[in-house]
Amino acid sequence: TLSRAFKSTSESIAIISHIYNSLKPTPNWNVSVDKSNANNGLNKKYNNIFYSISYPSDWQHYENPDAITDVMFSSKNGETGFTIISFDSDLNMNDLIQESHQNLSSIGLKIDSSHKETINGREFHKITINHGNYVKQIQYMVKNIDKFYIISFIYNENNNKSFNTTMGGIMNSFRIK
Repeated sequence: TLSRAFKSTSESIAIISHIYNSLKPTPNWNVSVDKSNANNGLNKKYNNIFYSISYPSDWQHYENPDAITDVMFSSKNGETGFTIISFDSDLNMNDLIQESHQNLSSIGLKIDSSHKETINGREFHKITINHGNYVKQIQYMVKNIDKFYIISFIYNENNNKSFNTTMGGIMNSFRIK
C-alpha cells in the first residue's frame, strides 16, 4: 500500500541519518483545508504556517503519519500520492543531494535522473528513483533560508501521462510562506 511505501521511503530515502539527527521540533500546524475551486482539478488546498499546496479533491491527507513526515496525500485507491517533509538544517543543497544519492545507492535503488528544475521562479532539485515493478518516485527538494522541503511523489509508471499532469499542477501550486 501507499502508506507502507511512504514510510520506508521517507525514513530510508528522503531523510538521511545526518539530517534526521539534526531535526528540530516544529510548532503547531494551524492547518486548514480550502475546498474552493482551483485549476487542473486540484480543488483542495492544504495550509500550514510554512507552506501551502493544492491537491485533487478525491484525495485524502494525513497529518504527521510518521515521526518525520509533515503530511501525506493519497489517491482513493492508494496507488498514487505524495509526502512533504520539512526540516531545519545547516547543510547546503549540494550536500543534501550528495547524501541522498549515497543513501539511495546504499539501499540498492536506481536513480534514473537527477537535475535542477525551476518551478514558479524557484529552483528545485528533482531526483527520479526507480523502485522496480513499475513503481517510480520523484523527489523535489528546495531550501528556503535554513529550512529544507522535500516533496516526494510515488506512482505506477503505467499511469505516467495522467499523473505527470496532476504532479505538475501540484508542484505549480506549492508556495513557501
